[in-house]
Amino acid sequence: MSSSSSISISSSSSDDELDEQIGASIDRITAHLLEELQNPSPSRGPRLQRRYIDRRRAEAEQRLFRDYFAENPTYPEYKFRRRFRMRKSLFLKIFGDMEASHDYFKQRPI
Repeated sequence: MSSSSSISISSSSSDDELDEQIGASIDRITAHLLEELQNPSPSRGPRLQRRYIDRRRAEAEQRLFRDYFAENPTYPEYKFRRRFRMRKSLFLKIFGDMEASHDYFKQRPI
C-alpha cells in the first residue's frame, strides 16, 4: 500500500501553524469546559438528598446495656450467647483487653 499524502515537518512556518492550531483547540476546549462548569446542563436535574432516618442510637445503647450488661439484666446469659454468638465473659475479656491497649476504646470524661 502506498501513501497518497506525505507529511513534511521541515519548515518552521508549518511548526508555527501547528502550534497556533493546537493553541486554538486548547482555547476552545477550555472555554467549553468553563461554560459547562458555570452553566450546568438542565438535563442533570437537581441532586436529591438522602432521607434522614432517626435511629435513636442513644436509646438503643441504653437498651442494650439494660438488656445485657446491667446489674440485673433483662435477658439471661444464654440469650446473650445466642444473639452475639459468644459467651458474655469472652466479650467482656475482649472489651477489657481493647480498652487497656487502645486509647480509642476508653471512655472520655464528659
